[in-house]
Amino acid sequence: MPATIIDQLTPYTCSLACLESYFIDIKKPLSQCEILKNHYDILEVIDPAHKHEYGAIDRSKIIHLCTKLGFTAILYQDFRQKEVEQIFDDALKANNGIFIIANWNNKSSHCVRLSRIKATGLYEAMCPIHPKSAMIDVKFSDLVQWGFMFLIIS
Repeated sequence: MPATIIDQLTPYTCSLACLESYFIDIKKPLSQCEILKNHYDILEVIDPAHKHEYGAIDRSKIIHLCTKLGFTAILYQDFRQKEVEQIFDDALKANNGIFIIANWNNKSSHCVRLSRIKATGLYEAMCPIHPKSAMIDVKFSDLVQWGFMFLIIS
């Protein structure tokens, strides 16, 4: 399923933008605004020095949020390309969401939504980067260097 392109609302809501994209594509729309408004209990930032990062979610928060919304979310970390691509292929065929979470360009944590496998070791992903999202190509070798994990949402 091609991923709907969504801009993240702030520099901290890439995961929420990926969720919004997935929810639109499975015909269960739920916007980042609605998530931010209705799920403060999960998204709250406790550290006063980081209150401006409201909406930034770590792995446990995104799993908790998906579960609360009635979805199953499973986190994987595997650097075996063949095995990962089989999981990606199976999840895409089942219309599941695949979110790739990595230390992007070895600079900062970022989340993108896998759209398709273009070729062995090359993927297309919806990158919701603030302020202008786009479809991007991502190489498996780069993901490994960036210590990636991926989340399958169904």
